[in-house]
Amino acid sequence: MARHGKSWPALAVTLLRAAFLGVMASGLAAGAAGQESPAPPGPAPQPPVPGPEAPGLLRLANRYIQVTLNASADAGGRFAIQTTGGNPERADDDDKPLLYGGDEPWTSFTTVRVGERDYVFGTPTLRPAGRGGMFGQPLFAPRLTPDGSALEAGWRFGPGVEVIQRLRLVRGLTTGLM
Repeated sequence: MARHGKSWPALAVTLLRAAFLGVMASGLAAGAAGQESPAPPGPAPQPPVPGPEAPGLLRLANRYIQVTLNASADAGGRFAIQTTGGNPERADDDDKPLLYGGDEPWTSFTTVRVGERDYVFGTPTLRPAGRGGMFGQPLFAPRLTPDGSALEAGWRFGPGVEVIQRLRLVRGLTTGLM
């Protein structure tokens, strides 16, 4: 693989930051404007490739990183991030979790605050993380977007508050890797 001159910690932070910014920007823009946010300027990224499906799980991956979205009845809507190939300069960082939850995401969830109330995005769970939280109503189940570029789920929280969570892979801000 090609060398890119960036250290693994910088790549990991960039990939995580890019993943979370992609989720936040897509969700906030869609919720505020009722539409998807425009693509950032620069070279067109290679489209992510959906990974092999496991029951109740959706995956989106490229040669560096993978995001997994739980689509099951227990803890649906939660996600995990891990490396696939990781940093091209290191052989020892392949297939490493970057968030807790491993292959079956249940610990990482989005919190939606409406007024003074916090809601857990997704379905209820019997597991400790979020078990006692308040939950909304589903708009649509977790799915791969029709163009294959993102994983998404939609939920309603109280009157008039609809949130769409989109998880997509984006080009790293400092490495330029996709």
